[in-house]
Amino acid sequence: MVTQPSYRVVKTDLHCHTQASYDSNTKYEDLIRRCKKEGIDKIAITDHDTIKGALKLKKLAPDLIIVGQEVRCLKGDIIGLFLTEEISKNLSLREAAKEIKKQGGLVYIPHLFDRLRSGIGRKGFEKIKDLVDIIEVFNGKTFWPSINKKAWKLAKKNKIIMAAGSDSHQVETIGKTFNELESFKTPQEFLLNLKNAKRTEHFLGFKAYFRSLIAILKSLIRKS
Repeated sequence: MVTQPSYRVVKTDLHCHTQASYDSNTKYEDLIRRCKKEGIDKIAITDHDTIKGALKLKKLAPDLIIVGQEVRCLKGDIIGLFLTEEISKNLSLREAAKEIKKQGGLVYIPHLFDRLRSGIGRKGFEKIKDLVDIIEVFNGKTFWPSINKKAWKLAKKNKIIMAAGSDSHQVETIGKTFNELESFKTPQEFLLNLKNAKRTEHFLGFKAYFRSLIAILKSLIRKS
């Protein structure tokens, strides 16, 4: 008798910030506790222009954390997932995407058409579409549903794998937006399983913006 392998479904958030980002106040230990409470099995830490927070969390919770980075490029932001080294900011989109690929990482495009939040837009996408692995078709902080819908249409047209990301900057918003997919061990297995993932999509609310503004002000005060 041949038995079929049993797969475990993992709840995965692919876009989350911590205290290592200038606009977030999420403490590392609080993030781990929140993920446990909400049943989040994997979470990508995608702080702005740094992987320091992600690496610290990886030591604290190795099975939970995907090391990522939201990279500020000359023409918008992209995310690298499964990174081992930090990507320099202010590169061109193509240079940054190639640096992610050199590490065996995945190129993930967040809030694609959200111009208020450094989305790369259609022109930016066209410049790097041969390097793009994933498009975020739902961003939890995007005000207008039409922006997420536009990203979904572009991903579908170009046959690019889709994902949802919470873009959480506060611990209490973690666990509201996520992807459910079969468990994985490598970036390529993750990418393969993400094709058939189920997305849970939830707008984080206007309070999330105000709290990010407060975090930015606190960061500026600390530096002054």
